[in-house]
Amino acid sequence: MTTYTNFPFVNATCVNVSSLNHTSINVTELNITSQNLYSLNYTGINVTHVNLTQLNVSYVNSTFYNYSIAEGHMVNVSHVNVTDFLVSYVNVSCIAYNSTNVTSVNLTHVNVTNLNYTGVNVTMFNATLQNVSYVNSSMIELLLVNVSFSYSNYSNVTIVNATLFNVSSTNHTSVNVLAVNMTLVDISNVNYTGLNVTLHNATLFNVTFSNSSLGNTTYHNVTAAFLVFNNSVFSNMSFVNTTLMASQFVDGSSYNLSLVNSSLYHIQVGGHQAELLFLSNSTAKNVTLADSVVLSATTSNVTFIFAQSVDSLLDLLVLTNSTFHHSVVNASRVNVFDFEDIIIANSTTSSDSKIKLYNPKKKVFKRISSLDHVPKSFKDDLSVLLEYPSLAEEFVPLNLTALEASRPTLNSLSVC
Repeated sequence: MTTYTNFPFVNATCVNVSSLNHTSINVTELNITSQNLYSLNYTGINVTHVNLTQLNVSYVNSTFYNYSIAEGHMVNVSHVNVTDFLVSYVNVSCIAYNSTNVTSVNLTHVNVTNLNYTGVNVTMFNATLQNVSYVNSSMIELLLVNVSFSYSNYSNVTIVNATLFNVSSTNHTSVNVLAVNMTLVDISNVNYTGLNVTLHNATLFNVTFSNSSLGNTTYHNVTAAFLVFNNSVFSNMSFVNTTLMASQFVDGSSYNLSLVNSSLYHIQVGGHQAELLFLSNSTAKNVTLADSVVLSATTSNVTFIFAQSVDSLLDLLVLTNSTFHHSVVNASRVNVFDFEDIIIANSTTSSDSKIKLYNPKKKVFKRISSLDHVPKSFKDDLSVLLEYPSLAEEFVPLNLTALEASRPTLNSLSVC
C-alpha cells in the first residue's frame, strides 16, 4: 500500500505499472503519460491532471474525490466498480472508454469526446455535460438524475434500460440513435435536433420539446403523459402502438406525421400546420384542433369522440371506415376529397363553418352547413348514420389530477 500526499508529478512516463490500495491526496500531475497501468482499490482525493495521456489503463474498485483532468487523451481506458465525487473533465478525448458499475455525483464534462464508448450500469447525479459527444457508443442500465446537457451530440448510439429524471438539454443533437426500455420524467429539450431516432418501449411523463426538429423519428410501444411539442418541426415521424395523454402540439409544423394502432386522450393542437397526416386503427378522444392547418390527411379505421376543430383549415381529407361522434366543427373549413363508410353522429357545425365533400368514385360533390340536418339523399351518399347509438357513456374524461398523481418516482422503479 502506497500513499502520495502533497506530491507533484511533472513530465513523467509510467509503463507497465500495477498498484494495489494506492492513495493519492493533494497531488498535481503535469504532462503525464501512462501506458499499461492497472490500479486496484485506488483512492484519489484532490488530484489534478493537466495534459494527461492514458493508454490501456484500468481502475477497479476505486474512488475519485475532487478529481480533475484538463487536456486529456485516453485510449482503451476502463473504470470498473468506481465511485466519483466532484470529478471534472475538460478538453478530454476518449477512444474505447469503458464504464462498468460507475456512480458519479457532481460530475462536470466540458469539451469531451467519446468514440466507441461502452457504459454498463452507469449512474449520474447532479451532472453538467457541455459540448460532449458520444459516437459509435452503447449504454446499458443508465440512470441520470438532475443532469444538464448543452451542445452535446449522440451519433450511432444504442441505449438500453435507461431512466432519466429531471434532465434538460439545450442544442442537443441525436443522429442514428436507438433507445429501448426507457423511462423519461421531467425532461426539457430546447433547440433539440433528432434524426433517425427510435424510441421503443418507453414511458414519458412531462417531456417537452421546444424550438426543436425531429426527422425520421419513431415512437413504438410508448406511453406518454404531458408530452409537449412547442414550436417544433417534424418530418417523417411516426407513433406506433402509442398512447398520448394530456399532450400538446403548439405552433410549429409537421410533414408526414403518422399514428398507427395508437390512442389519443385529451390532446390539444394549436397554431400547428400539418401536411401528410396519417391516422390508422386508432382512437382519439377529446382532441382539439385550434387555429391550425391540416393538408392531405388520411384516416382509416379511426374513431373520434369529442373532437373539435376551431378556427382551422382541413383540406384534402381522405376518410375511410372512420367515426366522428360528439364532434364539433367551429369557424373552420373542411374539404373532404374522398370518403367511404363514414359515420357522423351527434355532431354539430357552426354557421360560419364550411364543409365540402367529394367522392370521386361516385362523382358526388356536396356542401353542408350542419351535420345535424343532413338531407336524406346526402345521408345515403355518405352512409351518415345520425341515429347511431351514442358513445357518450363509453367516454370517461381524463382525470388530470389523477394522472399527475401517477407520476413515476425513483422509489416506484426500485432505483436508488
